[in-house]
Amino acid sequence: MNQLTKLFVALLPALAVLMMWSIPASADPEMAKKTKKECTTCHVSEDSPELNETGEYYLKNKKLPPEPKKK
Repeated sequence: MNQLTKLFVALLPALAVLMMWSIPASADPEMAKKTKKECTTCHVSEDSPELNETGEYYLKNKKLPPEPKKK
């Protein structure tokens, strides 16, 4: 193996750890008050930092998605 390949193989585990190490999202009670919605509007469960589809939309657009029009 050449030097570059050896370096890559040696650093691969560290890179994998860095990629998996992320700061989880956290539910902010102020957001619930601001939007007048339950935490589960954006999170998969009350005690989970994982966002659902609505939460991902809010994260990207800084607003809730539009409500479906009522007929």
